[in-house]
Amino acid sequence: MAKKRTKQSKSSRPAAAAAGRSKNYAGFWVRFGAFIVDFIASLVVGMIVPMIGSFVVLAINIYLIQKEGYSIGKKLFNLRIIKEDGKTPSLVDAIIREVIGKFISAIVLGLGFLLIAIDEKKQGLHDKLAKTYVVKLD
Repeated sequence: MAKKRTKQSKSSRPAAAAAGRSKNYAGFWVRFGAFIVDFIASLVVGMIVPMIGSFVVLAINIYLIQKEGYSIGKKLFNLRIIKEDGKTPSLVDAIIREVIGKFISAIVLGLGFLLIAIDEKKQGLHDKLAKTYVVKLD
């Protein structure tokens, strides 16, 4: 009997490969660099489209995270956001991570982000809430 072959999406292949390497978690400084790129993108779009620029970049990042597994900055730093099973986060996961999780991480004096520096799996509070990891790709 022939095995049924399932089609794997283009975006889940790199993430699934990265998930298998447990010591490939992205650390604080490389993630901070990706954050700076995302922040600059928000500022630039904000200058072009005042009042809603940051929301536009947030919406783009949420779309990219649920579709490809990265934000604009993470793409430039060759990082991927994955779930425990190696798949890209769902739309709900991306919203929990980017909106709710990052808001909570920020209001506790940024300690939710600093957790990345000391956590074994390099997860910030926003990652823990969404059950995501950020990994480096080769």
